Amino acid sequence: MSDLVLETNNSLVRQTLNFAGFQPQQHVTRHPVDGDGFGLGWYDHSISPEPARLVFADPAWNNPNLENLSHLLRTQLMFAHVRAATLHSAVSRENCHPFKFGNLLFMHNGGLAGFSTIRRKLLNSLPDPIFDCIRGTTDSEHCFALFLSLLPTLETPIPPLVLRDTMAKLVGMLMEWSMDKEITERSSLNFAVTDGHSLVATRFCNWRYPDHQVAQSLYYSVAGGFERGADGNLHHCEIEGDKPGAVIISSEPLTADFANPDDCPEWGPVPEDSIITVTPEYEVSVESLKVSHRPSAPPLATEAVL
Repeated sequence: MSDLVLETNNSLVRQTLNFAGFQPQQHVTRHPVDGDGFGLGWYDHSISPEPARLVFADPAWNNPNLENLSHLLRTQLMFAHVRAATLHSAVSRENCHPFKFGNLLFMHNGGLAGFSTIRRKLLNSLPDPIFDCIRGTTDSEHCFALFLSLLPTLETPIPPLVLRDTMAKLVGMLMEWSMDKEITERSSLNFAVTDGHSLVATRFCNWRYPDHQVAQSLYYSVAGGFERGADGNLHHCEIEGDKPGAVIISSEPLTADFANPDDCPEWGPVPEDSIITVTPEYEVSVESLKVSHRPSAPPLATEAVL
């Protein structure tokens, strides 16, 4: 785990400490510091179909347990998240991602505008077992609960297309409810979910401009594998045969160079309004995420030239 979380050029922990960010410049500026907790979720199917989940409410860069554990943990499927709490949101372990229910893990980068306005409607739509599983106060965990309620089954493995279609339905339902409540503020819904076999993630913002990106950044990379070289950096291994051996999806390219962040040829940006699906065989598809309800984006501010 340390190869991805700690040791790479632009590892998750290093991202939390870098104010500028490594993402190419066409993307919206991210939160400067993600210091309100972090979490890991990972699978070892030789032990259990349920994932392990480890969360802390302190900054990832200041927790010795993360370094001690990640160097000795190995897994074929992992979620990792660093948190920047929204205004008035409690900094606590209960509010740290990824969230877990049975064999499923879920995490979110962004925020649901008007969450307090639609929260009651969301909770009223949940069956009791899922309602009772909510432990924290975040919009993210409540969105996960709604996702669970939309699944046709909670028995895993879940077909990847079912995960994809349910995630698309979740985004569409949230946008419909937001429009019903006349919520026009910016929502950023970069969701990720896995059942331990397949993985689905979204890149979505309710505002859309023809030539300006406002969704949180999201990238993916497909390779024969990823290895940390003698230089300490993460390197892509060539794909042998027809099938890749590994896929990484990340908010920023993990191998980005701070001096030249746009030079990341091994990483593909997930377009806005898209959903990416990874099957157990590492087959990757990126498809358009269409929603029928979304508010009109406000005019972009223009700079005066003197």
